[in-house]
Amino acid sequence: MAIPDDINRLLRDHVRYSGDGLPNAPVNAPLPVGDPRSGVFDPGKHALRQLMLLIVQTMGDPDALQDILDGLSGKADIRFAGKMFATRQQVIDLGQGNLPASLSRITTIEGNHLVIRGPANQVDDPLFATAPYWGVATRIANDVALAAALSLKADTEALDLGLSQKASVALEHAVKLDGDALRVTDAIGFEFWQFARNAISAMGRPVMDFSDTSALRLVDPAGFEIFYASIDGLRWMGLPISAPEDRAAALSGITQQTPRPMQRWRKARAGVVQRLSRARIACIGDSNTSGHAALDGASKRAYSYPAALAQIAGDYRPSWANVFGNAVPVGSGGSGYQDYDPRVTTLPAGWGLSGASSIGGSMWRNTSTTNAVVFDPGIVWDRAEVWVAVDIAATLELGVPGARISFSPAIGSVQKLTYTAPTAADQVLEIARVSGPVQIIGWHCYDSTSPGLDVLNCGRTSWRTDQYADQSAYHSPLTALPSLDADLWLVQLGLNDFNQNRSPADYRTSLTAIVDRAAAIGVPVVLIVSMSPGVSRDHPWQAYADVIRTLGAERNLPVLDVGVRFGPFAEGAANGFIADSLHPNAYGYAETARLIYNLLNL
Repeated sequence: MAIPDDINRLLRDHVRYSGDGLPNAPVNAPLPVGDPRSGVFDPGKHALRQLMLLIVQTMGDPDALQDILDGLSGKADIRFAGKMFATRQQVIDLGQGNLPASLSRITTIEGNHLVIRGPANQVDDPLFATAPYWGVATRIANDVALAAALSLKADTEALDLGLSQKASVALEHAVKLDGDALRVTDAIGFEFWQFARNAISAMGRPVMDFSDTSALRLVDPAGFEIFYASIDGLRWMGLPISAPEDRAAALSGITQQTPRPMQRWRKARAGVVQRLSRARIACIGDSNTSGHAALDGASKRAYSYPAALAQIAGDYRPSWANVFGNAVPVGSGGSGYQDYDPRVTTLPAGWGLSGASSIGGSMWRNTSTTNAVVFDPGIVWDRAEVWVAVDIAATLELGVPGARISFSPAIGSVQKLTYTAPTAADQVLEIARVSGPVQIIGWHCYDSTSPGLDVLNCGRTSWRTDQYADQSAYHSPLTALPSLDADLWLVQLGLNDFNQNRSPADYRTSLTAIVDRAAAIGVPVVLIVSMSPGVSRDHPWQAYADVIRTLGAERNLPVLDVGVRFGPFAEGAANGFIADSLHPNAYGYAETARLIYNLLNL
């Protein structure tokens, strides 16, 4: 059948090999030659995901499961093996003579029990009148093995199967904890299943290995993670379940509404899992998004929550290689920006800040020189997207050194220019004015050859919600946001409304405008409540937090509460998550990213 072939292909020991100097390994000869150890095969995670899907789709068919075991290379000697049948009658129909005499056990599914039969058992319900009798050795309720596996906790904790007294007596020899492994056996010790820290085996045959840094991961056909197990712990639906306190901590600060409004995001995430398409998150906010106060020194953008989210979502091949606006207060010529984000290695004469704002703050503008801004993403990339807004005819060049391309964007609208480099490499991006007044909103680099996750940091320090909700011009922030083509907006605004004494009612009006804009273009929104501030203003912070929670409930939007995550200001500061009265530090931004990670099930 096809599934055993797929298992042996995806988990094979070797690939074609040419010899690499190992003993008796020829060189410079047609493939394959030499010692097979010179061609060790290391399956990728995508292969394991594919395999898990195949197995999950087959789990309802005992015959198919048995065929998988029979088809595995290197299977155990049949004298120590068994065979599984869907029903008792199926064994009888097969016939006594067609059952290999060397089989040790057969398994049938009868009603609500898994029935284990042995060739010498003739007292309890023998299938045949003469030897081998194939009578009942043990009956195990169908849910016992699963309950036992889910009850297995840390090595030092007790195993509680939650069985009734009657069931416990019946299973006295069936389920036991042996060292760090859970073993399911019959009354005389024949092993059916073993669940260990680094492997799962069935009837003595390894069927799953998740040792070292690998893991067992079950997903649905759309890529949604159902169950994840590794030596570091367990996750169910994206949340840790190794211990009750893990689940409580993961849920802390999350108010999840019904999942339907998140469908666009779920599809985008599935596209990344299947390596079919990219997913994009736009992080819209104030200084708590830009990463202000993350560290005392430079490079604060690298410790913002969008950067931390990209770090912990590593399986999704993320990129946070982007710049939008000035993000933080800097000089009119851009002085100080490179301290905040040193990936901008060159910000030459002629470039400065425009008087007009867009996504992430003031736009970058050049009206006089052809000097190039140089951006070093620090990743392998081949695709750059650059958003521009020009009022008068202008021309600019984008690209890697020696391979730049000229663009003349349309006037009076936000334009996304796309550049593809000759090769995917760790290389710099150059942006240079050729003629006319050039205005840049921002740019983003990624590897188009490996579909992954884009995390766009669109934060602007000191901005209130009404400044981000501005739609007065074609390049204004809320007018321009749809051009990002994001699959999800994370909106964290309100702390500056509080700090600058803007009324909660006016704040609600502006936040509603942002939510309405997203709804109009079909983009799901997650609302984020910032940390509890350490200062008092005209209106209590709780009034602004209540606006977010109420709007989330009214619009069926998920709400993440960093204040709940950190606790009251004094508690968050004492625990090392807070930099000052309005901002988390690098540790706090990482904890914010973890909260988002748990909600989005990355």
